[in-house]
Amino acid sequence: MNKRGMTWEQLAKLVFGVLCLIIIIWVLVKVYNWSSSAADLAKAKGSLKGLNAGLNEAKLTGNSDVMVFTPNGWWIIAWPYQQRTEKPKKDCEKNCLCICRVPSIAQSISGLDELAKMCDTKGTCMNFTEKVKTMRLGLLWGSNNAPIVIDDPPVKVEITYNAQEGFVVEEIKD
Repeated sequence: MNKRGMTWEQLAKLVFGVLCLIIIIWVLVKVYNWSSSAADLAKAKGSLKGLNAGLNEAKLTGNSDVMVFTPNGWWIIAWPYQQRTEKPKKDCEKNCLCICRVPSIAQSISGLDELAKMCDTKGTCMNFTEKVKTMRLGLLWGSNNAPIVIDDPPVKVEITYNAQEGFVVEEIKD
């Protein structure tokens, strides 16, 4: 006798196959995101080393220009930041410079309260004995200490130094 349609066994195999396919796709997406996050963090660490070399040069000569190849959407931020007392816990004792992946929600005033935690979990920092501050052109944040948001890498920054005020890392447009 010829039966039309699907048996319960065939339906179960089909559902199981679709579930397996969904799980495989989910795992592949997770692996891709993890590997791209690791690559972005490696880029940020390399950029921080370049900034450190620029800071050392500026301390000797008064100023230095550095190209920063940090991933798009990351921030260069100096701590302590504005009037906030909290700082990232890793590699940030008194003064530090960090490159952090910051979600767009953090660009709101309420999101800034979580900024130090974001730099701990999704960023890299470096300690400095001298004061460091970052400045971004075209922003009115009520202070001359504003993070440099990497919109279109690479970004050129100018580092200046004087013994009284420390370092200023400022985004410059060509």
